Amino acid sequence: IQFLSRSDFTQLEKIFTLLVKVQPSVAPVLLRDLSISKKTMSQQFLENLFNEAHSALTTSDNEGSWSLIGNILELDIEVGILNTKVLMDSLAKENITPQVVRTWSKLVQCHINAREYMQFLALWKDYSEDEQKSNCFLTEPSFFKVISENVPSLSTTQLRQLLSELVDEIILDITQITTIHVLTVILSGFHKLSYMILPEFKLILSKIFEVEGHSSEFWNLKYHILEIYDDVIPEEQLAQIDGSFVKNAIKNKQASSDFFFSIFKLRELKEFDLST
Repeated sequence: IQFLSRSDFTQLEKIFTLLVKVQPSVAPVLLRDLSISKKTMSQQFLENLFNEAHSALTTSDNEGSWSLIGNILELDIEVGILNTKVLMDSLAKENITPQVVRTWSKLVQCHINAREYMQFLALWKDYSEDEQKSNCFLTEPSFFKVISENVPSLSTTQLRQLLSELVDEIILDITQITTIHVLTVILSGFHKLSYMILPEFKLILSKIFEVEGHSSEFWNLKYHILEIYDDVIPEEQLAQIDGSFVKNAIKNKQASSDFFFSIFKLRELKEFDLST
C-alpha cells in the first residue's frame, strides 16, 4: 500500500478487499494506515464500506464497527456529512465508550473541515429539541464537551451571530431549556478563545441578566457568564441583589445548587450579608 500512488484508487481498493476478505478485523487498521500515509479510496467505495459497517452495528461487536466507521470518516468527510443524522441516531442508542465518543468527535470534525460547523450546530440543536430523538448529545458530558472544545473553529462573526440568536430565543421564552443548555455548552468552550476577542460578546450576553428566570439551567447559564466576565451585570441590577434577595428565593423554593454557585460568584463582585 505504501508504494502505490495516492490517486490509484482501483489498486488500493482491490488490495483492501482481498486483505479484508482473508482477515475482516484488519479493516480499521488498514484505513488508519491509509489516513496516516495521506492515501484514500473512492467515495463510492468508502460509502459502501460505511453501509456495511453500519449494518453490522446490530451484532455484538459494535466496537469494531465504530472503529471502522470512525476511520472512514477520517478518510472522507462527505461520507460523514451525508450520514450525519443516521450516525446520530445510532450513536444515541449506544453505551458511551471511548470508541463511540471518538466516532462522534470524527463526525463533528467532518463538518468543521467542510467549514460547516455553524450548520452542524443548528442541526445538533434541532436534533436535541426533537421529542422523538435522544438529547444525549446535549446533556452527556462526553458528547457536549466535543462541541465546546471546537467553539474556536467559529469565526468571531459566526460566534456573534450564534450568541445573538440564542440569547434572543431565551429572552423571548425563558422556559426554552434546550436553548439555555445549548448556550451553556457554547460558553463552556470560551476558555479556549483568545482573551482579545472576549469583549466582542459581552454586550450580547449581558442581556441574559435583564430577564428573570428561576430554573436550575438558567442559573447555571448565569454562572458560566460570570465565570467569563466580572463586569457583565449592569450596576443598577447588581444593586438589587442582597441578602433579602437570596432569602426570598429560598422561601419561594427557587434556590438550586446552581443558584448558590451564581450567588457566591456575585459575592466576589459585591459584598452582601448571607447570614440570614
